[in-house]
Amino acid sequence: MPLGSPEEQAQSKAEAQWEKFDPTLYVQENYSRLLSVDETIISIVRAHFSDHFRDISEPLVHGIDVGAGANLYPALSMLPWCARITLLDRSKSNLDYLRQQVDGHDESWEKFWRKLCLDDAYAAVPGGPWVRLREVAQIEQGDILNPVDRRLSLDPPCES
Repeated sequence: MPLGSPEEQAQSKAEAQWEKFDPTLYVQENYSRLLSVDETIISIVRAHFSDHFRDISEPLVHGIDVGAGANLYPALSMLPWCARITLLDRSKSNLDYLRQQVDGHDESWEKFWRKLCLDDAYAAVPGGPWVRLREVAQIEQGDILNPVDRRLSLDPPCES
């Protein structure tokens, strides 16, 4: 259980040495195999998105993964319904990792995609997940703990 107030916890995260974070090591330790907790999260998110977006025939919404880190499965879970997915992170090392994965993913992410494909909407993603991710992913540096000049908003559906 975290100690301190929410403000103290946010301050602690703001002071973390994010540039020393090794996303490759983190992925090896946490995503080289499909953990039961990740499988549960994927199942819940897959069911929720599939139910919520059931009547949408083409990708229309803008998804965002705030604090994307070195985890691709949140972005993968949005692929069938998003015309654009912003992967927002403050760490240069995480941003570099995300760019590398969008350009040419590690094999370890395939097992996460296979779990998503238990729903037909995922299996039907045109060109497969990696082509689609390259088309829609926008990797941006940002920090929700500090004020920003522009505001993130829920955009109206994208025009085809």
